[in-house]
Amino acid sequence: MKERFDNPPLVELVAELRWKDLSVPAGVPPGFPAGFAFPPINDAFDKQLPVVTNAMTSIGYGASERLVPVGFPVPTEVPIVRYRYSGNDCAEPGREHLPSTLFQIGTGIFTANAVKPYKSWDDFSPIVEKGIKILLDSQTASIEGYSLVLRYIDAFRNDLTGDTTHLQFLKDVFGFKIEAPDFLRNHSISGEVALPILQITVPLKFGKLQLQMAEGEIEGASGYILENVIVIDGLIGPSVEEIMANFSMARDVIHDVFVNLTKPLKEKMKPVEVLQ
Repeated sequence: MKERFDNPPLVELVAELRWKDLSVPAGVPPGFPAGFAFPPINDAFDKQLPVVTNAMTSIGYGASERLVPVGFPVPTEVPIVRYRYSGNDCAEPGREHLPSTLFQIGTGIFTANAVKPYKSWDDFSPIVEKGIKILLDSQTASIEGYSLVLRYIDAFRNDLTGDTTHLQFLKDVFGFKIEAPDFLRNHSISGEVALPILQITVPLKFGKLQLQMAEGEIEGASGYILENVIVIDGLIGPSVEEIMANFSMARDVIHDVFVNLTKPLKEKMKPVEVLQ
């Protein structure tokens, strides 16, 4: 049995690959704006894009959207085109989650994204795998490998937080032992202190876990935002199996951290058990 939640706080999940084109000289010519794609990089992307678009259409992601107008200068590692699911089979069992997934590609970056009603990594990972295969098959740049990042963004709104402050939520729900020294409280007119943001980095055997918790607003509502991110060490070769194995390893850590952080909220998130 596997446990899922009918009321999860997940806003977005992003599996991200980045790469450098080794055929492009390091640095930029004098006067060229830093951070923008040098023309040879754009040439590689322009050759790759129609191949990706055709392949995306073949797997049902035929609704494409240009995020940066043609001819505009484009920063590197910024998505330029987005692909959404356009199939008409979403009512079929096991396919209802497809409209909540999308792909993005730019110069040196590719992402697979999932939003609500995201159910589980088991549902999403085959979609990620299809996207990675399209990327690898269409790659025209000369690269050494891919940098991988897996990012979960959660928003804890009033139904999960109640009237607690962000600091209280971090202490009472997530279990962080945070106490402000008395000399700070002595200067406070209310006797209280606030902690609008908390960042933690945890070294792992295969990368690093980055947690950021902050007060914020998302989808028009205020709440407490948790970013649960794993950056995988080194460069991963152009192998679908190896890339997916690393993403799955990162997902297992993120899932364990999330489940343990949110134990006091378990019933509010409405757990359900699913047969494997």
